Amino acid sequence: MRVSIQSYHWRPIRSSMERAIVLLCTGAISTAHAQSLLDTNSVWNVVDCVMNNCWTSPWRIDGDTLIGDEPYWKMHGPYEFSWPVALREDTSGRVFMNAGPDGERLLYDFGLMPGDLFQGRAVGGCSYENVVAAVDTVVLMDGSERKRIIFADWGETWIQGLGSLTGLLNVGLFACSADRYAWLLCYSRNDSLLYQAETFSTCDFNTLGVPGTTTRARTLIHPNPIGTIASVEAEGLEPPLEWCLYDALGRPVQIRTNIADHRFIITRDALTSGIYSYLLRDGSGTTVRAKLMIE
Repeated sequence: MRVSIQSYHWRPIRSSMERAIVLLCTGAISTAHAQSLLDTNSVWNVVDCVMNNCWTSPWRIDGDTLIGDEPYWKMHGPYEFSWPVALREDTSGRVFMNAGPDGERLLYDFGLMPGDLFQGRAVGGCSYENVVAAVDTVVLMDGSERKRIIFADWGETWIQGLGSLTGLLNVGLFACSADRYAWLLCYSRNDSLLYQAETFSTCDFNTLGVPGTTTRARTLIHPNPIGTIASVEAEGLEPPLEWCLYDALGRPVQIRTNIADHRFIITRDALTSGIYSYLLRDGSGTTVRAKLMIE
């Protein structure tokens, strides 16, 4: 389905028949779809970082609507796109995003299995492909189990009911952006915290205009992407330094302490290709969080 910009009809669904159609199509409040992604009681806290300046943005569903004849859920966040953002979900676990003049695009398919190829377009518009490397189950903070889909490239990981670990709308971000990084920081439903990224201790991480944080500290990594070895140069941090590298699941895969110089070398070791996040911190607590790519 392709929707021209002129065909947008944003209006609340008022009749009981229309609302019944929305609930039937999305499964948002049906107990038969307990792992539905789209739920009006959900909040996604997403941290975005550009040049080591980071801010947290809460995203939530802001009512239902019709675009053309299709029922959607409207998304509400701290900033506006050039078109209204709306999602819909079918009973097979696929989630579609209305993308303004480009029409509708497939954002998620939670029916994927190992070896399946997913073809998508990121919010910025670039097309990408990714193969499912593994499918398993994770346990959330409330004890519930969710399906997890781990892709082969860029560290892309989805959890059913939560979305991408780069943020609900950021599917394919690392395939399309070299200077912006994002993480799903926290996810809550009905005011209960169900997920928090292991690399952060807060659901509201912010370094914009906060004295003593990372506004003046940064790292330079060359080369990036990394082949075998790379040099790291820390600015605004005072040795000794602590370095920790995390994989896409938030697990520490490389740790170094008592680094005595602003410049040091890191090695690939046995790490596989993909996107990794890292933390570099000095003794005063000044911290840089960013990402790197391994070829």
